[in-house]
Amino acid sequence: MTTTERQSRYRAKRRINGDKRLSIWVKKDVADALSDVTKYLGVTQRHLIEKLLLRAITILKSKQQSV
Repeated sequence: MTTTERQSRYRAKRRINGDKRLSIWVKKDVADALSDVTKYLGVTQRHLIEKLLLRAITILKSKQQSV
């Protein structure tokens, strides 16, 4: 199996699992901050972004319910 075929199967499996691929441009200072924080915490960029966003949505939903 070629590298291209393996990558295609990997991406297809991720899609089947409900994952979505994101590709974004950010300012250098934002990318540097993301790198620094993840290194300090010993987590991946994916892990940090997922946790931050899920926590943020939990907080926002709880504020909506209390209004």
